[in-house]
Amino acid sequence: ALKNEGIITQEEFEAKKAQILRGSV
Repeated sequence: ALKNEGIITQEEFEAKKAQILRGSV
């Protein structure tokens, strides 16, 4: 998959969200 600025896949979004949530707690 191409990595374009500001454009992420649903998978990447969910992974990033989970990462942020773990890091915040």
